[in-house]
Amino acid sequence: MDLDEFWGQVQCLPGLRPNAGEVEGAFFDRGLESGLEISKDERIYLRWFFLQTIFNHMVEYVSKMLDQTFAALADPTRRRIFAQLAKGDGCVTALAQPHAMSLAGIGSFGRGIWISSKNIWTNYKRRKPNKMMINNEVLKPDDATLVVRRVLKATPELAFETWTSAEHIQQWMRPDPGMEVPRASMDLRVGGKFRIQMKMPDGEFFTAVGVFQEVKAPTRLVYTWDWEKDGSGAEFGEVEGKTSLITVEFLQRGERTEFVLTHSRFATVEGRDSHARGWDKIVESFATFVEKE
Repeated sequence: MDLDEFWGQVQCLPGLRPNAGEVEGAFFDRGLESGLEISKDERIYLRWFFLQTIFNHMVEYVSKMLDQTFAALADPTRRRIFAQLAKGDGCVTALAQPHAMSLAGIGSFGRGIWISSKNIWTNYKRRKPNKMMINNEVLKPDDATLVVRRVLKATPELAFETWTSAEHIQQWMRPDPGMEVPRASMDLRVGGKFRIQMKMPDGEFFTAVGVFQEVKAPTRLVYTWDWEKDGSGAEFGEVEGKTSLITVEFLQRGERTEFVLTHSRFATVEGRDSHARGWDKIVESFATFVEKE
């Protein structure tokens, strides 16, 4: 996020309406009037000082709202009232009676939590959409699992079709520069097999094979993953026997798709890390390709 975009986000904060140009300009004008010369490096430092100040305000503001909310929920009487409401609608008189409270008292109890919760929700909705996961997010939750996440500018239908089409796979499956995919076959059904033959510029083959265990177009795929020992042939060959499991999800997020690949059951940390590097490059290539479709 650049500085101007950050200031745009800051504009959404209640009680804080700074203008980056006005604040910074006024500061530098005052410095020039007093004969103070400000270097480029000092200017950069001061701009980040402004950012730090705004960030501290954000933390303080949200913390106050959360404190207010949790303080309201900490009251045992209020919790009992909410438990009554959770069972269904009720009039104020019915809510007040079990607690020997006046109608005004019930209103006061409910208002505190309602206002704090409303503030949090209102400010959440007012914030500008972020640009999360423009690049891949690679996670390693344990020694045998890796997760690659990415938000795609494509529908789940298009993303699913591009991920499972043999013709498309031959165009985007590029874990290394210069690698090509001479052959790809996909029998897209439960129990069906796939084979993806990748060839390095030096002639070495890396051929992945597996069996589909779950096929739910256009949202979810589950399949095994293994490597052929040789991989240079035109048909299925002998595998290494180090079978792992891949789950791919295509989650609709408005007009976009959150792509989540979970690769699990690795026998070693080294195997997990090696595949993490490969999947990071492959998903990057896949995203570039599908967003051009």
